[in-house]
Amino acid sequence: MGSGEATGARALPPSLVRAARVHLTERFARGVARLLWEEHKALLSDTEAAGELIAAAAEGQAVAGPDIAAALVVAHAARLDVDRLEDRLWQVAEQAGLGLEQIAAVLDLPSARDAERHRAWLRGRAAHPVDEVGAPLAGRAAQRAEQAAQRARRAGQRARQAGENARAAGGRRKELAGEYGMFVSSGGGDGREQDT
Repeated sequence: MGSGEATGARALPPSLVRAARVHLTERFARGVARLLWEEHKALLSDTEAAGELIAAAAEGQAVAGPDIAAALVVAHAARLDVDRLEDRLWQVAEQAGLGLEQIAAVLDLPSARDAERHRAWLRGRAAHPVDEVGAPLAGRAAQRAEQAAQRARRAGQRARQAGENARAAGGRRKELAGEYGMFVSSGGGDGREQDT
């Protein structure tokens, strides 16, 4: 493979990637991302974190060496995540019966042999240990949204059950009223039997 792929083949330690993500989120998260960090420790995605650093520098904010180093680390991690994604897509392609010649044509590679080498390289990249956060902010926000939706569904079920219980209690109340003559069926007043 080319020298660019050889350079990017080494994965950084997951603990270093995690530390870089935390550093950039603490320093550069804004708006909702800041709130999510403060309330839930939700990290910016790697591309968001690097983009926020670039935006901060463009706006004239002081960007220190550790900030830049952390952004380079997350850019490296993002590249690994994309390689892992491509590896999973290759698996789907293989399961669907696409051959190396077809994949080489799609990727504009010179030959099936080049596609095979690229596939082997991707397998090696996918085997590296990673800090499993995926797209942290989006992923966690979606997870929280799903949890909120589940809570809302449960609350709705409880409300429906409470309504059914109230209707059943009202029906039972009417039955008891009829059995014991406690309520007047028509007339004024507050609905209770009148003393005469």
